[in-house]
Amino acid sequence: MASSTVVTDHAARPGAAGNTSGRPVRLVLVGKAGAGKDTVAAYLAARYGFVRYAFADRIKRLAAELFPEAYGASPKPRALLQEVGTVLRRVDPDVWVRYLLRRVEAEGRPRVVVTDCRYQNELEACLERGFVPVAVECPAELRLARLLLRDGDAQAGALGHESEAGVGLPPGTPVLDNSGTVEDLYRQVDALMGELGVGPAPPPDERPGWHETFMKVALVVAERSTCLRKKVGAVLVREKRIIATGYNGAPSGLRHCSEAGCLRAGEATGIGLADRCRAVHAEENCVAQAAKFGISAAGAELYTTAFPCAHCAKTLVNAGVAAVRYLEGYPDPLAAEVLREAGVEVRQVVLG
Repeated sequence: MASSTVVTDHAARPGAAGNTSGRPVRLVLVGKAGAGKDTVAAYLAARYGFVRYAFADRIKRLAAELFPEAYGASPKPRALLQEVGTVLRRVDPDVWVRYLLRRVEAEGRPRVVVTDCRYQNELEACLERGFVPVAVECPAELRLARLLLRDGDAQAGALGHESEAGVGLPPGTPVLDNSGTVEDLYRQVDALMGELGVGPAPPPDERPGWHETFMKVALVVAERSTCLRKKVGAVLVREKRIIATGYNGAPSGLRHCSEAGCLRAGEATGIGLADRCRAVHAEENCVAQAAKFGISAAGAELYTTAFPCAHCAKTLVNAGVAAVRYLEGYPDPLAAEVLREAGVEVRQVVLG
């Protein structure tokens, strides 16, 4: 949903990597394919608690979903990824820039590294938001040898793509020379972190955060569902305590859909299903269970495995639910409008 924000488990962990003391630090790595940007980013994540982002994150997910067969011959079909990214960039040159920076701002990590800056507009957008550019350089022949070793094919044609043309870096940009050993590269990163006043991250707290905990409870509750189309679970929470649970299924005492059959068999999931469905939705069951036992839902947070439909959204508003945290989206813009107009906080939880 356009108005929602992403919440991740790491953001909720007080001791997780990235939640370190000191001022926020954002880095953007610039370099050609095979220069070693991912190696630098992995070291920054492991030693200094940086969280890695890439403009190509969404491109990779789209390509893997639409063209899974392309990954059989190569672990990284570079030409395909470049083409997917380029086609949508023709529609809107900033499409990947906005997508990534929205994630960065929503998740609010204090130490961030963007690993794949290849276009001038990407660099300028990062600079405007206070990112420190870092160049990672390596001789062309060594880059090709590393790509051959990593991907099994240097994909020379793809290396002539416009994304490999380079960008104009501002004067004084730090440069990491990756023509030597990985240990030498790490020493350069350590020196740069010293100049920036960034110390090693404390050990992470391995416990799951609250968002992850409650969403995983909702996933377990969903397993009780008797819906033949989609199992959904919901949990009402107040002050980090579960006050009610619910899953979608026929009203109490009625035959389950697995016995009576689905009235909407063969129809696509989407708007209007509540008008021709025997089931009570998970969110409604959650509120109903709380009411049955005399528990107010006012001010509570609702964790649900699927974004509420408009009917559930209206129920949640009238019950006084203050926040909705969802795992998967749902194609009902009216639901989002109802929640937004009522001032209900809406956030997506991404389980890592």
